[in-house]
Amino acid sequence: MFFCNGGLSSFIEAIRRLISDAGFELITQLELPERSEVKRDKPLKEAIVLNYKQRDGSYKEVNKLKSLIFRGGLEMALRRDLWNFLLGVFGWEYTHEDIVNVRFCVVVFAV
Repeated sequence: MFFCNGGLSSFIEAIRRLISDAGFELITQLELPERSEVKRDKPLKEAIVLNYKQRDGSYKEVNKLKSLIFRGGLEMALRRDLWNFLLGVFGWEYTHEDIVNVRFCVVVFAV
């Protein structure tokens, strides 16, 4: 409709008026500050993660472990298991037995 009556410039001006009348501001150019350099630690190795794992399979000092993971990430080999804890699939207090039971329930109910 706008293209027939006044072309593209008329259409754009009508959109600007609609936005202005609604109380919004159309931002066409945005200047961002310079990005600060972020220093990351090296990804956690299995030996470090094992220091936080207890004999029953649960984890101790979870907040400290999460902080280390946040600052450096995880080695690729650890991600499959630890992402289940980070995403809340397993609780950090779960034992080996709890994890087996949860996995069994998922398999049984998925079938």
